[in-house]
Amino acid sequence: MDNMKKVQSVSEENMNEVQIFEMGRIQVKAVQSEKIKVSGSESFAPVLEESIGNSTQEVLQGLFMNVKNEVVYKQDLFVGRVRGINASPYQIVQSAILVNATHIILAHNHPSGCLQPSQEDIKFSKKLKEVLSHFDIILLDHFIVSSNSYFSFAEHALLKNDHS
Repeated sequence: MDNMKKVQSVSEENMNEVQIFEMGRIQVKAVQSEKIKVSGSESFAPVLEESIGNSTQEVLQGLFMNVKNEVVYKQDLFVGRVRGINASPYQIVQSAILVNATHIILAHNHPSGCLQPSQEDIKFSKKLKEVLSHFDIILLDHFIVSSNSYFSFAEHALLKNDHS
């Protein structure tokens, strides 16, 4: 933590405090406002649908949570093309560690409107889950969203280990 320094603190109407930390070339903005508590797919999916469901490009969004399952940080991790994203677990792990997240939910949209996960979506989620486990961070779910519907990997048991 010695390498981290508080660069800026700002107050606005809907936020108590915004802190921007810089470590090397990495910047993380942690927004403290009313925390959204994650309690289930049905209650949380509409937030994701509104956030990225209408995007014309594929967007991968990460929601980083504390031990109480409260969202402490939300980040658009990757923006891709109409037919995909070239995502890497590295930035996701890096962001999670920098904001002290213990749980993560991923969400991305399919601009085509098709909510079925591709084989690449499934492989990436399983790989990320495994990588995160080395840091004691849990991938709770991965959503694919449109403007009015969603697909949950957890609800369809796609995040289970192949050995279990």
